[in-house]
Order: sequence, then C-alpha cells, then structure tokens
Amino acid sequence: MNPYETLGVDKTATPDTIKAAYRGKAKKAHPDAGGSPQAFSDLLRARAVLLSPRSRAQFDRTGKIEDAPIDNENAEAMNLVMEIIVGTIKGRGNSPFTYDLLGDVKKTLSGEIKNIDRQRGSFQDEVRTLLSLAKRFSAKKGKQNAISPMLEARARQREEQVADADREIRKRETAIKIADGHVFAYDATTQYMGLAYQMAQLPMPGGFR
Repeated sequence: MNPYETLGVDKTATPDTIKAAYRGKAKKAHPDAGGSPQAFSDLLRARAVLLSPRSRAQFDRTGKIEDAPIDNENAEAMNLVMEIIVGTIKGRGNSPFTYDLLGDVKKTLSGEIKNIDRQRGSFQDEVRTLLSLAKRFSAKKGKQNAISPMLEARARQREEQVADADREIRKRETAIKIADGHVFAYDATTQYMGLAYQMAQLPMPGGFR
C-alpha cells in the first residue's frame, strides 16, 4: 500500500493536508456510510504512517511500510493487558492465584469496548447533525457566512474523535485476542473453599448456625 496514493496527497503534504485528505475520504469509506471495512482500515493506516515522522521517513526511504502495526498497536494492546492484570489484582485484594485472572481481563476489555463504541456512536450522530445544520445556514446578501464553517470545523473535530475511538476499540480487540491465546492456571479449589468458608459464616434461618 502506498499511503500517499491512498490519501491522494503528494510527498510534500503537510500534517494538516494529510488530516484534511483523510477526513474527506473517510466520510465515504467509513462502514457506517456504506464503505468497506478494508478501505477504511487502509485510510487509517495511511494516515498513521504519514503522521508518524519515523514511519513516513522509512516509507520515503524504502517504499515499504513496517510490518509491525502502525503506532505499535500490538505493543499497546499488550501493555493494556498488563495494566488490567495489575489493576485487577490490586482491586480484588485477594490472592491472584485463586480466580480466573484472564476471564477478568477479557470482561474488563469487553466492557471498555462497549463504552467506547457508545461514545463513538454519539460522536457520529453529532457529526451528522453538525453537517446538516451547516448546510442550512447562509449569509445575507453582502455578508459572509461565519456560522457554517464553524459547524463544519466542529464536525471535523468529532470525526477525528471517531477515528480515535476506532483505534481504541481495535487495540482492545487485539488485547482480547492476546488474552485468548493464553491460559491461566488458577487454583479453582482454593477459590471454592474460600467461598464455602464465607458462606459458613453467614447466619442460618431461624438464628441457627
């Protein structure tokens, strides 16, 4: 893939030009707008390559995009798994050997994906509303339309937030795949014994123990 051709920019394109080209193509390429997931993924990748000085310089020098996912997506996903593991251990307080740690990791990641997707949907709705509003404003004769450009600029900001949300979701999906590729041998017997002990401490009906 040639990121310059994918975005339709030349090799002297500035970051602002690259972002503008991405926004223009992403509107049609986004799956929600009838585009294909692959085309939208290519746009995201091209944008990431050209906005990364190191990746862009490498492509300009070799004509190749590094094999590792742009923005170290795998490394970021792995770090996310580690953060959740550590956070889960601290949050539970009990021995990490007595429960399904990987199950907790995947449950946390799935919950985060749902929350981010919900926020992404809100941003997408706002983009559509802002662009529709912008079309309805016009300046009186001899005056300049100052409102529509502001609404369109706000819509572009939201579009970038949609793209950011897409990246965060992909990162968490990658993290789940990493977790799925592992097995954690926790001591289920100890877990059940602890639960049985807790239940034994509860008062029985009628005041009996």
